[in-house]
Amino acid sequence: MIFWIPVNEYILEFESLEDIRFPELPGSAFRGVFGTCLRYECCISRGQECHRCQLLRVCPYNIIFERAIPADGDNVIRDDTAKPYIFETVNLSRQHARKGELFSIRVKLFGTDPTYTKYIIKAMMAAGRRGVNADRKRFRLIRVAQSSCNGIFTVYQRGDNHELDIRDCHLRIECPNEASEIQVIIPENMPLILKARCPELRNKRGVAISPEGFTARKFLTTAVRRTLSLYDHYGRKKDPSGKGLLPFNTRPENELIELARGIELSDTELFQKTCTRYSNRSREKTSLPGFYGQFTLKGDLTPFIPYLWFCAVCHLGSYSIMGLGGFGIRRIR
Repeated sequence: MIFWIPVNEYILEFESLEDIRFPELPGSAFRGVFGTCLRYECCISRGQECHRCQLLRVCPYNIIFERAIPADGDNVIRDDTAKPYIFETVNLSRQHARKGELFSIRVKLFGTDPTYTKYIIKAMMAAGRRGVNADRKRFRLIRVAQSSCNGIFTVYQRGDNHELDIRDCHLRIECPNEASEIQVIIPENMPLILKARCPELRNKRGVAISPEGFTARKFLTTAVRRTLSLYDHYGRKKDPSGKGLLPFNTRPENELIELARGIELSDTELFQKTCTRYSNRSREKTSLPGFYGQFTLKGDLTPFIPYLWFCAVCHLGSYSIMGLGGFGIRRIR
């Protein structure tokens, strides 16, 4: 099976202007300064409260980053609505970039208008001037490249005054047509964080699932819901019901959730991994408990194949926007 997904993938190359020691979760640091600078670049009214702005439904900051209210033609935004961006920065985890050295990150955008790329570039320029981490270490944007099925091409080059070469690219997904056994491998530097709702604790964000509490059903239903959420809210091609059109045939969501009950786990080797992120907004550290390792799914997996291969590209679980929840996948039989 081959299908295409509306994901634009960018490689951002920087030069460090000071010695920078990146934290364990650099995606959190880049996301924070990027959000602050993107809001400044996009905001016309300079208002303090976004939800009162009359332009919010067409604001690139709202559409890309905040998603405070539904954009034009969108459905209602819920607490679990997936965000359309991913900062892939695990290559920088606990690394040291000396002054003058180059480093890079990857940013994936799902379903958003490629013309918003200019706002992203301006925001990352401003982010470099503002600085990253709690000690505000500065850097400079040197180049932005875009990855496509035809290779990698330059969108922006520092010192080049030519117009930005912005294209709308789709990523090609190739996956098996059927499967009864699939192996999943979660790298240690991209632990998976899944949460279960716990009404008695009144915790809207849920409680992290441990390796012992992990089930095939939770993994599969999370993959289905993340895929549907991204297409429902960010798929640019809409059908009359307002849903984003999936690029593959599928069964109804409630039927998939029921089918997931019949899938089993085997050859499970999962290990606890707790990451730590620092929030400049709250001025405190937060622990993010997850797990890594490998496991095998067994059963009638054919209905779930496109969802699994989609999430292998677009990550899965809580804090996937920071680069966590990436995994490798292969069909055994």
